Amino acid sequence: MAAPQSRSFDPSITPHRALASMADFAEKNPAPVFRCDNDGVVVLANQKARELLGVEPRRGDRCPRWARDLIEVAAGQIAHREMRLGGHDYQFTFVGGLERGDVSIYGADVTALKEAERRLKRSYQQLKELETLRAT
Repeated sequence: MAAPQSRSFDPSITPHRALASMADFAEKNPAPVFRCDNDGVVVLANQKARELLGVEPRRGDRCPRWARDLIEVAAGQIAHREMRLGGHDYQFTFVGGLERGDVSIYGADVTALKEAERRLKRSYQQLKELETLRAT
């Protein structure tokens, strides 16, 4: 029996179409994705990153201070940072590119997770208070 062919490979896709497809893929990502060079200048940013951070690569905008602080740390490594922006909680993953000398930053909205964590902490605190009252 012949092995099934991969549906992801299409020999009719030209390199230009493949690049355009990858750019569209990143642009439509509902999470913020952006890249900064070693000087902290935004070189790429999808729509969500542009909206959330108020940056525009074509203007030569700089990454936010909190992101620039991690650019050196992430050089050739992976670093993480949690931030509250625009009323949402985000976890950002910084991936340093040694050969290009830049950092790609991938955001994930973790608001629901953080809210569940806050509720759990409140419930735990209430339980501890009840235990204290019961013990007296």
